[in-house]
Amino acid sequence: MLVENSLHVTGAFVSAIAMADALRADHDIEFVLPSTSTLRPVVEAAGLVCHSLPMSELGRSWPRLLRYAPLLLLNTVRLRRLLSSRKVDVLVINDYYNLLGALVKVAGWRGQLMTMVRLMPMSQQPVLNRLWTVLAVRISDKVIAVSKAVARQLPASENVRVLYNPSRFQERAHVTLAVQPDGLVRCLYLANYIAGKGHVHGLQAFAQAYRQNPALRLRFVGGDMGLEKNRELKASLKRAALEMGLGNVVTCDGCSSDVELDIKQADIVLNFSESESFSHTCLEACSYGRPIIATRCGGPEEIVEDGVTGMLVNVKDVEAMGAALLRLSKDRALRDAMGQAGRRIVHERFSERRFVEGWRHIMGGTV
Repeated sequence: MLVENSLHVTGAFVSAIAMADALRADHDIEFVLPSTSTLRPVVEAAGLVCHSLPMSELGRSWPRLLRYAPLLLLNTVRLRRLLSSRKVDVLVINDYYNLLGALVKVAGWRGQLMTMVRLMPMSQQPVLNRLWTVLAVRISDKVIAVSKAVARQLPASENVRVLYNPSRFQERAHVTLAVQPDGLVRCLYLANYIAGKGHVHGLQAFAQAYRQNPALRLRFVGGDMGLEKNRELKASLKRAALEMGLGNVVTCDGCSSDVELDIKQADIVLNFSESESFSHTCLEACSYGRPIIATRCGGPEEIVEDGVTGMLVNVKDVEAMGAALLRLSKDRALRDAMGQAGRRIVHERFSERRFVEGWRHIMGGTV
């Protein structure tokens, strides 16, 4: 049983679905989502049983603070009953800050508790995150970090393991890698409109490169998670593009309905996040044969080989971002070579087979 907090499509949710697909041969898998999540149809469309609990994350407002503890205790009782009625052997908590796994263990559930760590714990609220990670390491049977960068931020313990997310390599035959006939070089920035994802730096770097190569185009694609602050970030990007005179060459679109098609219609993929535990965007760009320019912010450094499958730049270094973008935009042969290398390396390192082998090893050879 996999407990996932997401209300909308996130990298953690996409990774959870990929994980479920990879482990179908060994496990019967069921999901638990928040009652307000929009993702239940996606889980059920994947052929998975889905349950709901009225989960609420810890927030700064008084109403959220006041209801957090009672809901957590209520959900602990409900999850404990669900685990017993469904005869669950393994409970996977899809990120360490969800305390349900720890509490059902304390309440006497005797199955295996596996806690995934899909965020960089020390990237924000380090004191609170340190407490959460210590609790996860002490109570969980195993703590699984999705990258070495994440593992370095966890308490030292033999219970901590590194297991990369599996890449889903199934490609639809009709989505080809066709060369655009108009001579334009299309850049894709695939990320939800969330502070810290580097959108502003991406726009600034694009503006720098565009001055020397007007064939460039930039498309932002992502969701706002239903939050006003994210809608404002998206609106501010549109305003900034207009003020820079880029209104005709920069677009800000909503959540993707076809990530494979979006990536394959691009020539270059960008990811300038300030902190990434893994980066599904980097993984998908490489697996679909597109070069990526990403920041040295954790996980991307374990996916992207600088100068081989893409380019790595320092966080917030707009000048380096723009220079890398300009270089790739003017060298189609280099883009093609990096795309081919990325496809090959990702298929070797992040296959479902390697993920399943790693999972079985973590589970002690039992399934």
